[in-house]
Amino acid sequence: MAKKFSLKKLAPHAGRVAIIVAVLFLTIYMITVLTASSDFYAESAKQNAKIYFDEDMVHASELAEYHYGELYKLVDKMEFAKSKEQVDAVIESYIGSEQFGDLRYYSQGKSYSPMGDEIQNELSAPELISALSKSKNACCSPVYFDARAQVDCVAFFVPVRGSAYVDGVLSIVPAKNIISVGTVLNEKTSAVAILDEDGKIYSSIQSEQFPANIGADFIEFMKSFAQDKGMVDAVRQVLNADKLDSTEIEAKGVRYTVVAQPIDVFDGHLSLLTLSVSDELITEEIAYIRHFTNILILAVIAFAVGLVYAFLFQKKAKEAVSTANLSDSTLECSNTEGFRRKAINISYNSGERHAIAVLSIRNFHFVDNQLGSDASVDVLKFISHVFSTFSSNREAFGYAGDGKFLLLINYTTESAFRDKLLVMENVINKYDALMSNNIKLKIVAGVCLGFGGKRRTIPEMIDCATIACEEARADVKMSYMIYTDTVRDKVTRNEQIEAQMETALENNDFRLFLQPKYNVKEDRVDSAEALVRWFDPKKGDYIFPAEFISLFETNGFIVKMDHYIYLEVLKYLGAAQERGEKVIPISVNVSRVTAISPDFVNFYVGNKKKYQIEDDLITLEFTESFAVEDYSKLAEIVNALHEDGIRCSVDDFGVGYSSFSILKELSMDELKLDRLFLTPGANAQRDEKIITTIVDLAKDMGMTVVQEGVENKEMFDRVVAMGIGIVQGYYYAKAMPLEDFRIFIKSNTSIRYKAVVK
Repeated sequence: MAKKFSLKKLAPHAGRVAIIVAVLFLTIYMITVLTASSDFYAESAKQNAKIYFDEDMVHASELAEYHYGELYKLVDKMEFAKSKEQVDAVIESYIGSEQFGDLRYYSQGKSYSPMGDEIQNELSAPELISALSKSKNACCSPVYFDARAQVDCVAFFVPVRGSAYVDGVLSIVPAKNIISVGTVLNEKTSAVAILDEDGKIYSSIQSEQFPANIGADFIEFMKSFAQDKGMVDAVRQVLNADKLDSTEIEAKGVRYTVVAQPIDVFDGHLSLLTLSVSDELITEEIAYIRHFTNILILAVIAFAVGLVYAFLFQKKAKEAVSTANLSDSTLECSNTEGFRRKAINISYNSGERHAIAVLSIRNFHFVDNQLGSDASVDVLKFISHVFSTFSSNREAFGYAGDGKFLLLINYTTESAFRDKLLVMENVINKYDALMSNNIKLKIVAGVCLGFGGKRRTIPEMIDCATIACEEARADVKMSYMIYTDTVRDKVTRNEQIEAQMETALENNDFRLFLQPKYNVKEDRVDSAEALVRWFDPKKGDYIFPAEFISLFETNGFIVKMDHYIYLEVLKYLGAAQERGEKVIPISVNVSRVTAISPDFVNFYVGNKKKYQIEDDLITLEFTESFAVEDYSKLAEIVNALHEDGIRCSVDDFGVGYSSFSILKELSMDELKLDRLFLTPGANAQRDEKIITTIVDLAKDMGMTVVQEGVENKEMFDRVVAMGIGIVQGYYYAKAMPLEDFRIFIKSNTSIRYKAVVK
């Protein structure tokens, strides 16, 4: 009896066969396409390498362009020189300067040194220098070995066109000072070099992953690396081209793209060359093809399975095609995911330049508290309406929550983009609810520009803009920041520092340094300032405060740091008093974050008593900005500290918030002038009058006046002439470790013995 045909039993087998056939067909198709597209991928790698190469070229030319710029400034000063005396007067200030290396000028067929002496015999490549000095245009020499200096050098010549006396100026600079790719290497490049047409390398850098050392001769390196004469000849041809050129080589199973171009600033004597892994340059193209192929595979599989199982999976199919919620229901605009999808679609289908901006309302929680939740939602709705009004159909915006918006804006220039953000902010602040409550929104923007530098996907641009926004928020004075590699590196470095700071504190890697202050009248050490240095045991060197203090103030770790340094000072003073050693007063810096902490006075006064430190041996330095910010709060703190024998000082007076109200409202013991006062202004007599007035007023009110940043004898003499009695800076002594400081104060502390800068 024949079995009855059953579609139900056949369906599973038919489905598997359909899937296998579809996958096999698409695999063959994909292999065929990829094989046929090898030339396309190679060309794409070359084009992308050239995009990154343009960034590298800017960095490779910086030192030489800067040198040319400085040389042009000197030439400008000589434009109207009519005699040797006038030229010598201009060039006299450069005698002994390392700014131009070996400097000389030419007049009436003769060569002169900066001293004004005629150079009879040119010792530095005389024929080359002579030819260079006769040029009618600015130019530079090839790299040559200077027999007199015994180093490779480059000579730069700039003619003086406006002078009837001097013909031109020439400087000879060691090649190592002018040719460098130390900061050029980017994430897509394996090696970068500056070299001549023969392949001799003058500067190079390579990634840690690159499997070979390129050495000092690129052609010789290629012979051993590629081991293919045809590829070596192709590289040699790229080096000898007089324009941007590229080729592809293969070594050890890896394809590399080589790009080279003469460096204009070196008059074509040198070229910049980059070596990049080809596949790394076309990751986006490969990803796009793979994405397209995967979609095609899934579509065919879904179609094949759907034919057989349509009646079984109808309900699940409807659920699968349902889309996620892509909008913010309250503001009636896109949420983060909705914005991301819109931005991707717009950027893929538009040839315009776009930027991603992350806008954050700095004072959002204050607005919410002031207006109430309902009114603050209305404010956000109005902001959303403003962005909608200002956005074209080729732009997008969305709300990410917590007072943060995302924008995709097309632009022609950075300034136009910035102006558009400014206009939108001004319109937002005209909202009735804000104006009636005298509230102004403070909007901070982090921006990632598209198509202007590295090629990034929309999600990557959102991440970069978010990083820039957070960095801008960390600085209360900043409202706009563009994401750059510098920002990325700073964030990475800050993350490293934050990961290490607690451990460093536990391991006593923060070290106490003390910088002596000099008493002019007594000709001896007067006191000292406690400073912090962070010793990195891995590097065996110090991390200086500029790298971490502002970060610690932002994340609050500065409180622990201030407490730690204060206790180290107390431990030293307490032990020194017990040993009968000579001690001098020490001032300790106090950040604003530390000063406003609830137990500030109790901690500083309590520990002074604990270590039995004598009165007036401790001075706490408060910044001028904190003093101006809250007179009443600081006055309360100062009075409490005075009751327990702790002196108080205003630090950085004159840095930007100077107010005579500080002298009036606060009974400070010391006024510490910022080094800004040592910088000459437009009118020297006026400068001196202002400073002497401040000094005399402070003295009349019983305050000691200290000038910090005195680095040389000229500054010292100026400070003393203005009646300042206490001096701090390298001219007298630099900051030193505790043990060195103990030796310092035991010896003769007269400035004749202690000055380190003459």
